[in-house]
Amino acid sequence: MGKFAKKTPFQKRKKEDKTKTKLKVSHKTILPKGQNITNTTFKVKKIVVKGQLKEHQEEVATKSNLNVKELISRFHHHNAPLRINALNGLCEVVNDHTDAVLSLNLPAVLHAASNLILDKEHEVRSEAIKLLSTVLSKATQTQLTPLFEIIIKYLACAMSHIDANIRESSLTMLDILISKCPNLTASLCQPVILPAFLDLISTKFSESDRKLTLQFNKKMTTNIWRIKVLARLRLLLEAIVNVQSQRKSEDNTPEHFKRLKWSDTKPTYASLYYRPFDAQKNIDLSRVPFNRNSTQINETDEIKNYTGTLIPLLVEIFIEVAPQKKGQHTGQHLSNDGAVLLKFITDILLLLWRRFEISDSPCHLKKWFCDTFSSSIVEHLIEGRFPYSLAENFQRNKPLSIAGLSSDHSKFLNDKNCMELNANICNIYLSLFEYTDDHRELKNVVRFVNTNLKTCRQLERETVVKLLRCVDSIFCSDIQSHKNKFDAINLVKIIKELYEENSCKHDAQSLHIAEKTFVYLYKVALNQRNNSLMRECGINEWLESLPKLLTEKKIPYQNVKCISNIARCDLLSFSDSLDGYIETILDNLPRIEIVTEKKTDRAEGKKLIVNLLYYVKTWDKEFVDGLKKAVQNGFFSNLTNHVKDIMDTKVNNV
Repeated sequence: MGKFAKKTPFQKRKKEDKTKTKLKVSHKTILPKGQNITNTTFKVKKIVVKGQLKEHQEEVATKSNLNVKELISRFHHHNAPLRINALNGLCEVVNDHTDAVLSLNLPAVLHAASNLILDKEHEVRSEAIKLLSTVLSKATQTQLTPLFEIIIKYLACAMSHIDANIRESSLTMLDILISKCPNLTASLCQPVILPAFLDLISTKFSESDRKLTLQFNKKMTTNIWRIKVLARLRLLLEAIVNVQSQRKSEDNTPEHFKRLKWSDTKPTYASLYYRPFDAQKNIDLSRVPFNRNSTQINETDEIKNYTGTLIPLLVEIFIEVAPQKKGQHTGQHLSNDGAVLLKFITDILLLLWRRFEISDSPCHLKKWFCDTFSSSIVEHLIEGRFPYSLAENFQRNKPLSIAGLSSDHSKFLNDKNCMELNANICNIYLSLFEYTDDHRELKNVVRFVNTNLKTCRQLERETVVKLLRCVDSIFCSDIQSHKNKFDAINLVKIIKELYEENSCKHDAQSLHIAEKTFVYLYKVALNQRNNSLMRECGINEWLESLPKLLTEKKIPYQNVKCISNIARCDLLSFSDSLDGYIETILDNLPRIEIVTEKKTDRAEGKKLIVNLLYYVKTWDKEFVDGLKKAVQNGFFSNLTNHVKDIMDTKVNNV
């Protein structure tokens, strides 16, 4: 049995090892001395990678040695303190290595930081907004324009979020966008952010029906929440109006018109098509419609739709805080919250009116607005309530601390008489006045303007500007058609006194008042139907003083234009005075300074002064000889030929 037993694997391997062939080393194959070494020679071929051609740059990192990608990856970490540390670290890197971060990582940084505005933690949202503020202040508009829509989308999501705290943080984020990038914000926010404001204060029940919502929050009341929302809506509308006004003025500049050289012998050709972007100029990407649908709504219809939804909500907001009406023209006391809400409501109404003025169809929009809302605005905001004042037991600083309003927007609360608010209401009523037949409050409004213009030196600059706009609205309408409603003579006398009082002063507010009142007096003088008004208010004496202004060292370009237009009207008081001052005016021409921002207006202003020579009636021999001598000596420099042409024309006609 043992003889035929199975062999184990170990025994099999042992047998195989014994049977292996063992080679014997031959003494003949041993290498000679010196040749028993390893040959280490080998061939190398160079491989070039494109990335190696760039100059080596050290990767930017924080003090904790974390680079930008690592910091952004931590934004999604479940631990809130870690997200906050990552935001602080990225803010540190952006401040220390601005160019390196923005050139390579700007899209990733904006996307990641904007995403955190939706974070559930308040501290994370606050740090994300700080990071966005830092990036927006460091980056240029060229860098931000293609990426700004990313921020807008996240802002819209935050404004419509179910969490009230996130909606509140979205308003802070909007403040940053408006302060850092007003042009981009105004250009890209209109189709998305403006409708979102409606959702912050109301709920949509149907296409044309919205109801105000209440704010269920222990930290703030419904009124304070509405103050916060309306404050931001006002800022955004102001940015939109400023951008639209700037674009409209740029589109009307001579640079946008093609100059053609006319020839009597050859035909002149003009292109019927206008290229909006010149190949040699930089394209303003904020004016290019990115990702817009092919079927766009008309601008006029868009403004009407939004305004038609917003105005009823604003009126309802004020009705909720307004006290009951008292007697006619007795005025009404407002609570602190009510005054702030009404201030922002009136600001928004005035901004919407300015938006109408710079639109494609201003008259149509103004007429539509007055037909639709004027009766409601007058009934609820003005009739039986104007002028407003603050209640005796008002709490001065409550809205400032809770609503977080800036001092510029809320300093009117220091004035118990609410002068700026009442000036707003006067502007609104006088703007509606031209398009409505309801003149019940005209006498009351103009009385308020007259009374407070007399003491305008004691008022804030912004209030004075708004009161002067009221005067502008009065003079733009027919001042004589409603003379039974208010004392036009008294108003013009006040304006004349204001001009005389402020024209001899040199501070900014006095100069502004003098320029405005000069224009109003000019409008009265040009109206040929105001003969009795001119006599009773002393406008003829003012006309006699105008040529003397051209003998001084400085004169605003606007005043020169007004004087030139008055000269064309052949007003006797002005013409007689011009004849007496013309020689002094021409002697002062090389030295006089035309105050204006544009260089072209300075030359144009001096040319307008020379044109007054044409309206001089007395051309005696002594005057003509002196003028010829000045022309021969080149006294008028580049205007010498122009003076010679006028002189030849007048002398030949005499």
